[in-house]
Amino acid sequence: LQLGLPISFAKDAKHEAFRRLHADLVEQVLEEATEDLRQCGLDFQVHQLGDGYQFDFGGYDQHLDEMVMTALGGLLETQFSSAEFTHSHQKVVDDLSDATRTAPYEFAIDAMNALTTDNVFGREEVLHEIRNTKEAELRGYLSALRQNGLRVKLLVVGNVGKEPAKALASRLVHRLDFIQNGRHVGGLLKRDQAQRAHALVASRPVEVRMKNPISKDINHATVNSYQYGVPDVSERVKLLLLGKMISNPVYDTLRTKRQLGYIVAAQMSEHVSVLELIVLVQGSKESPDAVDADIEEVLTDFGKSLRSMSRAEFLKWKASVRSSLLQKAQNMGQEADRFWSQIANDAHCFQRKR
Repeated sequence: LQLGLPISFAKDAKHEAFRRLHADLVEQVLEEATEDLRQCGLDFQVHQLGDGYQFDFGGYDQHLDEMVMTALGGLLETQFSSAEFTHSHQKVVDDLSDATRTAPYEFAIDAMNALTTDNVFGREEVLHEIRNTKEAELRGYLSALRQNGLRVKLLVVGNVGKEPAKALASRLVHRLDFIQNGRHVGGLLKRDQAQRAHALVASRPVEVRMKNPISKDINHATVNSYQYGVPDVSERVKLLLLGKMISNPVYDTLRTKRQLGYIVAAQMSEHVSVLELIVLVQGSKESPDAVDADIEEVLTDFGKSLRSMSRAEFLKWKASVRSSLLQKAQNMGQEADRFWSQIANDAHCFQRKR
């Protein structure tokens, strides 16, 4: 279940701080309210997104609708004390302050996303805002959240039939309506009324440097992103083919031969709607400048090998990509991921793999 914020809400680190605190408070105050449902094999998590919130529910289908409605009610009308605010405030600050929970390359990717996405902000910036957030400010944010409406995206996968899923969706929409001072507030937002993330498409090379926030960690992390843009289906297939072909040369050269680090990878990744090749290396053998040159060298060599590739080898790679695209979901989680990716980005191209 994804809840999108209205366009009128600011895209800044302060509002991300509000959402992080709010999400933690929801889980805290609902712990007792959902205890019986958890005993029935149900569970949920809630976390903030750049443009709203996302709930993940799991467990048996019996009472699933009640868990969903209870969690949504907890988010829309979060009843908390000053002591509970203090607890969540300290917990979120501690979680963000503890750099040891995150690998250096993950910090690097987060920094890159903060630079290239209009609703993502740096860790230190958000941490600063959280530390300075007062209880009254958060309560003001929550009041505005109820009044301005939300956009709802819902996916139900498993043993829940079509009609019960539609009934759950109707209950969610109805729950968004509030009566305040004799008038309706809140409600369901349309697509063009809700926030959407936008990626920065760089017109020139951009370089970001930051200190490894993990104390006494000797590792460097180098993450190179090569943007393609927003591809059509034909272009997407070609880029997936290139991503599959380049993965082995990057790993074999940088990890196996040059032993630059234990974490080496290359893959095509979708950033909002922009497709990009990500190459990352984490290790302490060489400086990031040297690793960057190594990455560029591997890509140059790959370009040469691609131009001289035989037709037989090329057809093998095509067959490999076709096989991966035709592969059916192996479990319910994979099936849910495939559908959700199309719902979350509003593409709704559920047969794209065909």
